[in-house]
Amino acid sequence: MLALAYKNPSEYPIGFAAIVLLTDPVVVDIDAKRLQEALNAHDYGTNERREADLLRRFDVPEIPPLLTPAVLVDKAGVVLLWSLPEVLSSRFQDLMWEALNPIKAMLARSVADGTWRTAHDNFEWEDIQGCLNFSPAWFQQGRNTSASCPEVSAMLKARNPDQGGRSWLEQMMLPAAVLSAAMAVMHPNLYAAGREAVVRLYQDLAVPCADESAFAEMAETLRLWPSVFTAASVMVNRSTPFHRDHNSRVQWYNLLASVGLYHHAWFDVPTLGTACHYPPGSVVAVSGLLVRHGVAPTEGDRLCFASYMRDNVHQAVGVQRSDWASYHALPGLWAGKVLGC
Repeated sequence: MLALAYKNPSEYPIGFAAIVLLTDPVVVDIDAKRLQEALNAHDYGTNERREADLLRRFDVPEIPPLLTPAVLVDKAGVVLLWSLPEVLSSRFQDLMWEALNPIKAMLARSVADGTWRTAHDNFEWEDIQGCLNFSPAWFQQGRNTSASCPEVSAMLKARNPDQGGRSWLEQMMLPAAVLSAAMAVMHPNLYAAGREAVVRLYQDLAVPCADESAFAEMAETLRLWPSVFTAASVMVNRSTPFHRDHNSRVQWYNLLASVGLYHHAWFDVPTLGTACHYPPGSVVAVSGLLVRHGVAPTEGDRLCFASYMRDNVHQAVGVQRSDWASYHALPGLWAGKVLGC
């Protein structure tokens, strides 16, 4: 599966590329780098007063809701968001939805008051609901990254009495690999950095230490892991309050695929003064740390599959950080990295 995601990104991302090539950028009257400087480590996007102050400070003009494929860039051409509504076929969506079957019980158990990500109030009380995280190698929350090593997430550990997570991963190999390969089009340098991180985790960390059970398990999981993203979240029938995603970098994207049978969904981005149409089969790539975003409750069943990278994992294996993606530089990057010229 590594070959599918990394060596030859397959025919599917060509569809993404074709849409992008036909899409003129939407220019947002904002300077991404100045916004980055204005944010602090506690700007999680949940403090309404603080967010209102930021909106007044940057005073971004409103943009009519985006109904068609769009690339949003700042005044300098820095890409902040890709919106590709209805880009995934019905069959592709079916594969993702069917992969939920082994983890239905795990999803149900995940709903518990604590953070907003799993709080009861944010779920829509359908037959299936919940929020789970998966990673072949990440740092557990609260761990000192300088004194510990990344490890397989709890949902994928062999000692987990419910092995549904591993069955889910096996069924998600093709969808996850295809979505991962799309990043080679959207942010080629980030794709390359993610690929390097996964390869280094396997070759330089997991395999050399495979005589220890934790690293042997990491090596096994990495052999199955089909994505350049080192973590993924599965969110089913959950609304998402406005927030920013920490543990990433402003120059990086989170990749979100929304599938199911639902109506009236919008991906709201008040930082950019607009909202993107978000019907079943939509894909959004967004600078989740820079751009405040959220999704209101929907009518029907909805699965959001979110793929992302953790900066501390890249740092642990010595991967150089990728920078901003410039819309005007993309054709040259595609020629050099995607087409192999």
